[in-house]
Amino acid sequence: MRSGKVDYVYYISQGIAFTSIGDQIMDFCGQGEFVGLVDNSSVKESEFYLNPLTELTVWRFKKSDVMAKIMSLQDGYLYYYNCMQERYQSYTNRIMLHEETDEQRTLIALHDIGEKFGRYIQSLNRYVIPRTFTRTLVADYLGISRTKLSDILSKLKKEGRISLNERRQITIHK
Repeated sequence: MRSGKVDYVYYISQGIAFTSIGDQIMDFCGQGEFVGLVDNSSVKESEFYLNPLTELTVWRFKKSDVMAKIMSLQDGYLYYYNCMQERYQSYTNRIMLHEETDEQRTLIALHDIGEKFGRYIQSLNRYVIPRTFTRTLVADYLGISRTKLSDILSKLKKEGRISLNERRQITIHK
């Protein structure tokens, strides 16, 4: 997110990516979302990265220019405050998620991914998670091994909470 000492804000106009601090996946983001408006100054001495999962179309702006524009608008402070609230709520939810069992964390994360990026099948009341969200990626996001994730997915499948098709694509049952 940094180039020299200039901070940038990115607007994702198409595609899916994840943000990370080093090797730790922080969040997934997609079309219509800003990245870096709040994130990149939140943790001192840490670099935030935007990592594409699909083909991305991204607009890059100097953070100082974006902040000047936002603050010049009548509702700019409110908009920025709401962005901060959403980001910190996301971080808080992520921290609280670690209080849950690995199985519960996996199910919550899959539901969130399904609702945000999945294809909803109304007749079945289910979300199909895009193949972009591989088991390795989900395991890294949850901080568990791929083997542990496979065991959890098998258990969730037996309980009827998810389905796996022949290409091992995950469908979440609501």
